[in-house]
Amino acid sequence: MSEEEWAHKFMGKRPPVKVPPQRTMHTSFIGHHIANHLGVTLEMLRQPSRVKTLVYGRDITCYLARKYTRDSYAQIAKVLGWTNHTTGMHAFRKVDEDLQLSSEAERFFIDIRLSHEAYLEELRGNK
Repeated sequence: MSEEEWAHKFMGKRPPVKVPPQRTMHTSFIGHHIANHLGVTLEMLRQPSRVKTLVYGRDITCYLARKYTRDSYAQIAKVLGWTNHTTGMHAFRKVDEDLQLSSEAERFFIDIRLSHEAYLEELRGNK
């Protein structure tokens, strides 16, 4: 009798569920997708430009990276060309507040998220 079977039988514990390995998503992948959605390149997003579209693109990339990756703010900041992690923390809070207050920001975010999810499904289908 294996240890797992013994634990299940005598201790009432369920055996651990084996989860199949999943593809890890990276911040740069999200950044490329957001840049494509906005009609720019990741290199343009990384530039210290204050153009509203690029700033919001960086912020959305940071928000999605924190939601869908295990990357730290420092790792996200490095991908986006920021000098330190606090910029990412501010960006995350700003997008989170925008989503709660603005229906326009929410529609923009939903559009990007649905586009991103469709792209991921397309990738999974091409495995």
